[in-house]
This record gives sequence, structure tokens and C-alpha cells, in this order.
Amino acid sequence: MKALYLNHYASSCSCAGSQIAQQVMQSRFFQEARSVGLYITCERLREVDTMDLLKAAMQQGKQVFVPLVEDSQSNMALLHVDSLEELHPTPPFGILEPSRQHPDGSHRLEVSQAPYGLDLLLMPGLGFDRDGRRLGRGGGYYDKLVHRLDDRAKQQG
Repeated sequence: MKALYLNHYASSCSCAGSQIAQQVMQSRFFQEARSVGLYITCERLREVDTMDLLKAAMQQGKQVFVPLVEDSQSNMALLHVDSLEELHPTPPFGILEPSRQHPDGSHRLEVSQAPYGLDLLLMPGLGFDRDGRRLGRGGGYYDKLVHRLDDRAKQQG
């Protein structure tokens, strides 16, 4: 019975993920965004697949930022990447993350250093309400990140 449920869940999640990706790509927010922050899908956490969105954003020449977990105190950076080849599985969940530096040793651009910040941020969640509030997994990584980004936007006007 459990195997049947998991197969059904995986199938329905994949279908829903494709529909969500299509809706996002067709949205004015995505089409007009110059810079996009996207989470990287973690199958073990049963998140909506973002790979099509990542590929589309890169193909459209958008500046793409993806998360790098920095520590266990809910600190996370959004780093610029140009290709999926720059991402590597990281323990404990095997989530793809960029390294802090490019292969040539130069530092990656962090979203807080980007001249125009972020036009669009897509983050995972167990649920969302109509007011934009998010139910996450309890680690506080995205909450802390959004607070930092919000503070920066207010400082820049």
C-alpha cells in the first residue's frame, strides 16, 4: 500500500510541478524579471521541481541566483550561477549547490552584491496562504534570507 501511495504521489507531484513551472514561465513576473532567485529541487523533501525554471531563466539570459546553506544557524546565501554544471550535490540531502568560488578561484556574486537585487524569488514551502505567508519546514533559512533581502530593498529605496 505504501509503495502504491508513493508512486501515485511521485506521479502527481511531477505533473503538478510541470504545471506550476509552465504557469510561472508564462507569468509577467517571470517574463519581466532580470534577476531570479530559485531554490533547487530536493526529491527527498518532495518539493516542486524547479529544473525547467532554472533552465528557462538561464536560456533567457536572466541573472540566476541559487541557495548555498552556510551553517546550521539558518544562514543561507543566494549565489549567481551561469549553468547547471556549476551545481554539486551537498550532504545531508544531496541538494545541488554552487561553491562559493568559481573554478578559477574568483568569488561568486552574492545576491546582496547584485546592483539591482532580485526581481523574483521562488522558494519552497509546505503551504502558502492568499496573503503570501509561507509554511516552511521549520529551519528558518528562507525566513532569515527574506528578512535580509527586505532590509536591503528598504535601504536602497
